[in-house]
Amino acid sequence: MNKIFLLCFHDKKYLQGLFKDFSCDYALDKYEAYSKLIAKNYNAVFISEKFLYSNKFCISIFVKEICSLKPPLIVISENYYFLPDLISVPESDLPKVLNSFTEELLEPVKHNESDVFQNLVVHMEELFLNKYFHEMILKGLESLDQCFLKIIEVVDIVLLPELFVIGRVTKDKTEYFVSPNNRLSKDIIDEILVENKLTEGKLVLRNEFKIKEKHIDISELDFFIKKNILADETIFTVIGIKRPAADENVKIMAEALQNQIKSTIFYISSLIKQQKMYITDYLTDIYNRRFFDETVKKELQRSKRHRESFVVIFFDIDSFKDINDKYGHSAGDHILVSLTSYVHSLIRDSDIFARLGGEEFGILLPETEADGGRFLAEKIRREVAVKAFAFESSKIILTISAGVLTVKNFEDADYDIIYKMCDNAMYEAKRLGKNRLVVSEI
Repeated sequence: MNKIFLLCFHDKKYLQGLFKDFSCDYALDKYEAYSKLIAKNYNAVFISEKFLYSNKFCISIFVKEICSLKPPLIVISENYYFLPDLISVPESDLPKVLNSFTEELLEPVKHNESDVFQNLVVHMEELFLNKYFHEMILKGLESLDQCFLKIIEVVDIVLLPELFVIGRVTKDKTEYFVSPNNRLSKDIIDEILVENKLTEGKLVLRNEFKIKEKHIDISELDFFIKKNILADETIFTVIGIKRPAADENVKIMAEALQNQIKSTIFYISSLIKQQKMYITDYLTDIYNRRFFDETVKKELQRSKRHRESFVVIFFDIDSFKDINDKYGHSAGDHILVSLTSYVHSLIRDSDIFARLGGEEFGILLPETEADGGRFLAEKIRREVAVKAFAFESSKIILTISAGVLTVKNFEDADYDIIYKMCDNAMYEAKRLGKNRLVVSEI
């Protein structure tokens, strides 16, 4: 017959006091817990908070990968833990939770652990770690911020440390993320970062967290600190584990984690840079024609499904050849960079701004009606016309001509038609005297 509950507690008295009406399996350390989870199916696993912090282990990963049935993991605590598949239940609610399971009273079975089994568990934990970081890489994260947040999840599952911080140092500021399970206040975290020379310039906390316990003596923590220097920034991690819990296996796991973090960040950072090179214009640092074309095609398909209109704007710098002839090609490049930076400040974050070639640009406005597209194009035309762009000691005045196309008749629209109509509208604006818009619709 199967046991109903596995109880992971720090001492038998506490275990027997809370579960006096039940006869269940129990484990006093992670090796006992793993061996019993392999051998039997449980309706639930109850974990004391003290056990959780004194036995750092990947129990949620273990249950997902190994157990044929997936028992809920319940920590007896007033605190909420930001860990996947871990449910927090206050002591006062235990009777109600226990009564929700079918009662089956069996005598506990003692387990004698061995060195062989301990080694097996350590290697299994390392395999889980490799698997989770490998999956993180395969998911194709689009930014280091996303990478940092996923790393926090993995570190919390594996170690649930009292402190975990991951951040980046650039020339003028230090940005960092903290685990929502941290047990130290922001002020104390800032002090730790400064004391360990992990900061430069302004300190910026990128995510919010609720402190479960404010009065932890940091002298009781063992710190594992690692700095990794990339091309233009330094990435750092800080793991703080309470000393009685920081046994040799935990130290090995913490070091393994930091090595995995280093290789993962290096790999994802390289992928992000390669991806940026593929979709970005080399001069202006906005999107290139390839990315713009692909995005317009995707937006057309999305808009067909949701029956939402969108707008495409093409614009071209008027008489750009005259600028190159008068001031030189370096002035022309400077104007392209300055103009794109200025236009970028006038559009929404959701708009896609790209250099289509030479002095021609495109803007995609998703989920936008005709009036919204016309308003933005006119705003850009007007603002550019009154701005003086500086080059060395000269002030250069620019104008642009734009074609504005609203796409809402999806049965007649395809990418080639959209591109041709928008391009024709832009050149019609030039033919009519430049520094103006021509608006069309499909």
